[in-house]
Amino acid sequence: MRASGIGLIGLTLALSSVGGCEKLKECAAAACESEIQANGTVSGMFRSVDSISAAVTETKVALEAEVRAMCEELGIADCSGDLGALVASVNGELNARFAFAASISVNYEPAKCEASVEVALEATASCDAEFDPGSAELSCEGSCTGGCSGECTGELSCEVEAPSIACSGSCEGSCNLEAGGTCTGTCNGDCSGACSLSNAAGECRGECDGTCTGSCEMTVAASCEGTCSGKCLVEQGSVDCTAEASCRGSCDLSCSGSCEGSVTPPSASVDCQASAKAEASASIHCTPPNVTIEFEFDGAAGAEGEAQLTAAIGTIKAHLGGIVGALAKMELLVDATAELQGSVEGGFSVELDAELLACIAPVAIEAVEKLVAAAGDASVSVEASVSVTACAGTQSCG
Repeated sequence: MRASGIGLIGLTLALSSVGGCEKLKECAAAACESEIQANGTVSGMFRSVDSISAAVTETKVALEAEVRAMCEELGIADCSGDLGALVASVNGELNARFAFAASISVNYEPAKCEASVEVALEATASCDAEFDPGSAELSCEGSCTGGCSGECTGELSCEVEAPSIACSGSCEGSCNLEAGGTCTGTCNGDCSGACSLSNAAGECRGECDGTCTGSCEMTVAASCEGTCSGKCLVEQGSVDCTAEASCRGSCDLSCSGSCEGSVTPPSASVDCQASAKAEASASIHCTPPNVTIEFEFDGAAGAEGEAQLTAAIGTIKAHLGGIVGALAKMELLVDATAELQGSVEGGFSVELDAELLACIAPVAIEAVEKLVAAAGDASVSVEASVSVTACAGTQSCG
């Protein structure tokens, strides 16, 4: 007996013709496990289920850690509850302290999420024996960062490593302003105007609305009037865009670095493409954004109110970026989980013999159960992240 493109219902029915009850028992044995592992397509699909499930758990744990830290730093008595209880407590405390502010402005860029091209290639190679990684063409659903085998396009899409150079485009990192200049990030040094935060020595350590003399830590890529340490983004074809430069934009052929958003795996079997895309999604890394906050005290706040608001602002600045990063990753994992669940429930496009089918059936059911649980955790995490982000970021704590 051989079958192809068979879903869970078909797998279950197949058991009856090959001694289902005995085969279900055999699936717990090492011999049956070795049969699954010997088939790259099958083992690759189930391995990607474990990877996605683990990524959801890891991201949820990271999110809970950020919210719990906020709870503890705000001095809330009970920070032992689940994520929903923690968010409710944090939002309530923040809302109370916002009453001491005349105005609050919280600013940050979206988290930058990148999926590994290498992970997608390795997953495809382990799944499909006929796949040749050396000749693979892999495309990005977002922008490409790294090598591009074709044409790289986009505004300021040429990335030049800048140990310390004059940058004619936008600087990503630190801008040395020894001669003074405009700082669009955090000014570390002297500020000729008003500075949002100063240290005990009176040096600026925040946003400067005048001329900054010292260094400027960029929260996002921006113009640098001094020398740039980090990465310099310039236009394609400019004199600074040398052969050693990397792509930071749209690549019309294959990308060999990382992909912003998600990866479109190279051409392989349908099953292997699905598992490779899931593995790449599980490997996504989201860089938390820098958070800047401007605020003014309410005239009636008093010393105690000002102290409470200042502490709350510090807590938000320390943890909101991490929450935004976790939310961005979890939203991508929600989509990846749903897509992979559809692939597992739909079954395999390749022909499988009856012995292997009997082993796959209970494992596939368990895999779907894992994905359903992961989807539930992801949904709860997204809802919690959205709630605490709205409260901390826009003071919408209702």
